[in-house]
Amino acid sequence: MRPVDWFRLITLAALWGAAFMFMRVASPALGALLTAEIRVGLAGLVLGAYGLLIREPIGLVRHAGRYLFIGVVSSAIPFALYAFSAAHSGAGLNAIINATSPLYGAIAASIFLRDRLTRSRVLAILVGACGVWILAGDFITLDSPFAGWALAAALTAALCYGLAGVVAKLYAPRVSPLAMTVGTQLMAAVFLLPLLPAGEVPGPVTWVALGAAAALAILASVFGYLLYFALLRDVGPVRTLYVTFLIPVFGIFWGVVILGESVGPRAIMGGALILVAVWLETRR
Repeated sequence: MRPVDWFRLITLAALWGAAFMFMRVASPALGALLTAEIRVGLAGLVLGAYGLLIREPIGLVRHAGRYLFIGVVSSAIPFALYAFSAAHSGAGLNAIINATSPLYGAIAASIFLRDRLTRSRVLAILVGACGVWILAGDFITLDSPFAGWALAAALTAALCYGLAGVVAKLYAPRVSPLAMTVGTQLMAAVFLLPLLPAGEVPGPVTWVALGAAAALAILASVFGYLLYFALLRDVGPVRTLYVTFLIPVFGIFWGVVILGESVGPRAIMGGALILVAVWLETRR
């Protein structure tokens, strides 16, 4: 990898790690559903405008059903669940839980794609489960009656991310990565829109909260996806997976430096085990 590739990889990890900080700021005021709606809707519109500018065919009508299915699994549900968890737990904890998504992906691939579960993968899943069990202690000690639900929401969101790759491989239309992103983000927004009246907006709706939601869409989603696609093109999917190891580091960093969160020994130990598990799963 060239220095510019490492720079893009670290920048991507910093942006996706910051997503958990932005959700921690926006969700307590805007609620989980509105935070997720702003993220997918604004990102889809901005990326869609970029697609029109470069004359990239999106095929939104032609592939609406597939975009909707993939968008719900990969964006609408996990974004809303992480936003809910962020309202009741720390940014760093959610960033660590997010690292378990490749382990879920390995299980899903073995079930739906007949991808063999090797000894290394089984060991990775067991080590990752131990890491989550240790990390759960930090969620349980949180001063929130929804701490257990926050952990369940984060784990389910990571599961959705793990399933997303399998779903995309089975049902994705043959379109460009940009078209796929625009289509799935816009259809995720369509899916969430009628659910908004059922979601609570705790308030107060401040400019800080709205700014955090906008940053979540523009920085984490728009710029994040553009960097991600550039890395996939230039260094391939295997090296791009390195970002999985860096996101928890930046998630914890932003939580400590910007939000004043603390990192306990259980979080460090559980996070280390999860990263070891991800390394076991992704090494080939």
